[in-house]
Amino acid sequence: MKALKHLSAFLFVFAATLLLAACDDDGGSGSGKGNGSGGGIVGTWGDSEATEYWLFTFDSDGSYSCEVYDYFEKDYYTEEWGSYETDDNKLTLSWEDRLGDSGVSVGTYSTRGDELTIEWLDEYGNYDGYNKWTRFTDESVLEDSNDLLIGYWECRDGGHFYSYAFQSDGTYYYEYMFISSSGTINSVSEYGKYVYRKDIQMLYMDVTNTTSQLGEMEKTAECILSGNGSFRMGELIYKRK
Repeated sequence: MKALKHLSAFLFVFAATLLLAACDDDGGSGSGKGNGSGGGIVGTWGDSEATEYWLFTFDSDGSYSCEVYDYFEKDYYTEEWGSYETDDNKLTLSWEDRLGDSGVSVGTYSTRGDELTIEWLDEYGNYDGYNKWTRFTDESVLEDSNDLLIGYWECRDGGHFYSYAFQSDGTYYYEYMFISSSGTINSVSEYGKYVYRKDIQMLYMDVTNTTSQLGEMEKTAECILSGNGSFRMGELIYKRK
């Protein structure tokens, strides 16, 4: 798991530690040295990463696996698996991931309610960052809120015109038009996939095709829906048409 080598590896290590920390949640230190029987850590823990949700499942036999739910694809893939051990508040995670990498990660953990905090250690035993995870109990967090945006929205701001068309299949079309000082009409269009997370009021767009000079990219924006048939992104308010 090469601590902090890349996001997926880091999250895996992190999740595993969290899960082990859960053991402390149900019964103190939850020592399970040698067999991974970490008491309250057994079960599933999760954390949201924008367009993905990470689910770590720790079994009582000392094995664990990590599945990632992709909101764009509306499907799971297995990211990591391996074994774990706990000894007082120490967590040792032996992991292998889908890229073929493997390793051992070590940290200390503590629990408070349904929250697990893990402090990771580097190869010299020094503090190397921390993460917090929560016990997974509500599957509704795996549902997007795309249906709330389906339809056509537009915003006019002076000589600028912005519009979004959100489709039920998870795709969108965007157009931006403006009039230059010389009177020339310029426009930028964009097409791609979108995910709206109402729980955190964020809109994520995976750009498939665009006329923008910026090229293909992923975009993230705060998107706050209002009860009057409008939503706000940045300083712009879009109204449903």
